[in-house]
Formats: sequence, structure tokens, C-alpha cells
Amino acid sequence: MKLFDLISETFNSLFTNKIRTFLTVLGIVIGIGSVISMISVGESASSSIESEINSVGSNFLTIAINSPTFFENNIRPEMLNYDDVESLLKLENIENAYGVISASSDVSYLDISETYSITGIPDGYLETMNMGLKNGVFFNSLQNDAYSKVAIISPEISEDLFENKDPIGKEIKINGTKYLVLGVFDDSEASGMNDMTSWIFLPVNTAGRFITGNDSYNAMFVELATDANPLIEEEEIKYILEKNRGIINKDEQDYFNIISQEDILELTDTIMGTLSGVLAAIAGISLLVGGIGIMNMMLTNISERTKEIGLRKAIGAKNKEITNQFLLEAIVLTLIGGIIGILMGWGLSSIASSLIGFDSILSLKSIGLGLGICAFIGIVFGYYPAKKASKLNPIDALRHE
Repeated sequence: MKLFDLISETFNSLFTNKIRTFLTVLGIVIGIGSVISMISVGESASSSIESEINSVGSNFLTIAINSPTFFENNIRPEMLNYDDVESLLKLENIENAYGVISASSDVSYLDISETYSITGIPDGYLETMNMGLKNGVFFNSLQNDAYSKVAIISPEISEDLFENKDPIGKEIKINGTKYLVLGVFDDSEASGMNDMTSWIFLPVNTAGRFITGNDSYNAMFVELATDANPLIEEEEIKYILEKNRGIINKDEQDYFNIISQEDILELTDTIMGTLSGVLAAIAGISLLVGGIGIMNMMLTNISERTKEIGLRKAIGAKNKEITNQFLLEAIVLTLIGGIIGILMGWGLSSIASSLIGFDSILSLKSIGLGLGICAFIGIVFGYYPAKKASKLNPIDALRHE
């Protein structure tokens, strides 16, 4: 049988019973659609997170003190403070270091009152995080040194408290104390942060004195020199922080948690890998069901076409030709489902990515993987019915009712 005739016969057979073909293809569509959407959303999320992290720089370290429950004696060392910043700035490979204070406070304007996250930051911190202003100005180092009661608010807080009015120059109350609104930050390009819809930024010194009542930092951020080795610098930073607290060689416990941008990327890859594995297992079940459906359809098809198979063998068709015909039908069936599934998966991933806020990515790797899986399923689940058809006895097949 010529290749053209084989392909023509295959499509004629598949479209003879359109409803059966559609129901059989549906299982493959769902399975491949799940695989493609899972891969696409995973790649979109990873790419977005990696882009955000890289925009800050790979030489950026975050420092915090581990929870007391992390230590055997449940005793937490002294919190991070201004002296730690000054000590670290003396190190050769540290370009910049600063502390951040975080707390939650009641915020009000006129008769509107809500609870928001208050974050004390030094001047220049928002620029490091690639954040600009929608309107207004940033506070400066002079205002930080003077403990000025000024604030930068999020667009959402501006809308909540001031509705459609301009908040610049107006006063809000934080824990009953008035603060002048200098600006509204733009979080659309923010890097390394999560949901910032309910954040208010104050000068770090102001937050320490009037919000938390002390000069301790919840976290510190360190910017290393471009050619610095993060692993070496992490050890030196730990040494300095331990020295400031008099706990050098006191025990072998790791009091400080220092996270680099590479650590965040590795953690992201691990999480996305685990999530992808779970989703792949679910999608695999769908594909298995779809494959069984294809095998069932092919067996039913062979049963209905037994006389046709017997006639073709009687006039000289070889077993190999019969096998190839039914195997090709199974492969074409899965490829049709695969193509539709890829389009469906791309559509679903685009919708999911837009809702989450990522740019949708559909790579050639995922398309190739989807089509490869379809061909594999077609061969695996189509081989047995095709082989069974080729082994039919022509005389028995012609007598079949």
C-alpha cells in the first residue's frame, strides 16, 4: 500500500465515526493541555522571578536572625542594629549595607481607619529595589537623620484613604501620630518583594523611634562588590556579627540566616520542580486514561472492520501493511488531540499567567514534548490493536458477522 493511500485510508476511517473519534481525542486533549499549561506557567513564573532577582543583582544578600526555637538553648542573640551596619561597611568587598524595620500599625485619615504594614527604610532603598514614584518625592537622608514624620504610601492605600484625591501634602495618622505624605510609590517594577498593596514606607530612624520604640532591625541588606565571592563574604559577615555579640566560638550554632540571590533562585527552582512533578503526575493520569480510550476505540474499530481486514488480506495485503494502517490511525488520533491540547494549554497558561501577573511563555521544548508524548501514546496504545488486526485469519475474518 502506497503512503498516500495509507494516509487517505487512515483519515477516512477516523472521520467515519466523528463522535467516537471526538470522545477518544478528548482524553488526549485534556492530558496534553494539562502538561503544556503546567510547563508554560512554570516557565513563566520562573522567568519572572529570575528577572526580578537579577534586576536587583546577584551580589545582594539578605540577613536575618534565626528564630529562638532554632537554637538548642532557645536564646536569641541581640537583634541586628546600626552598629552592625557600620561594622559591615568597613569590610573591603561590601559596597553598601542598611537595615529595615517592619511592623503593623493602625493608619487613619479622617474617619477611615485600616491596619497596614509599616516598613522603615533608609533613603536609596527603593531605588535599589527598582521602584519609582507615581507622584511626589522620596524622603532623603536629612529627613531620616532628623526622625522626620514623613511617609511614602502604596497606590492601593492612596485609593483606600484618599479615594480619587491627591494624597501628597496631606497628613495621615499612624498609631495616633501625624505623618506627612510625600509620595505614592510605583510597585509595578518592584523586585524581590511580594504583595506590597498595604505597605507604607517611613525613614528607618523614624520607624525605630516612633513605631517599634527601638533601633533594632528586622533584617539587613548587603550589596557586595561585583567581583566578590558571596560564599566567602557570608562567612566574614557572620564572623563580624558574632563578634559584635561576643558569641564567637561559643558554640557551633548558626545564629544568622544569610540568603543570597542564588539561594532564592535555587529555592524557586526546587519549589517549581516539585510543583511541576505533582502536576505532571496528574496530567499523566489523564494521558493514561486517554491512551486506554484510544486502545478501546481501535479494538472496537477492528471488530467492526473485521470483514474489511479479511478481504484485504485475501487479495494480498501483508500483515505489516495491516499493522501500519491501524498503528498510523492511532498515532494520527493522538497527534490531533495533541495539537488541540497544545493550543488549549497555551490558552489556559496565558489566562493563568495574566491573572498572576507573569508574561506567558510557550517554548519549543514544551511543544516538542507534547507532540512527542502524543506519538509515544499512539505507538504504545495502538500497537496491540494493530498487531491483533494483522494476525486475523482471512477466512475467519470474511465469515465474521
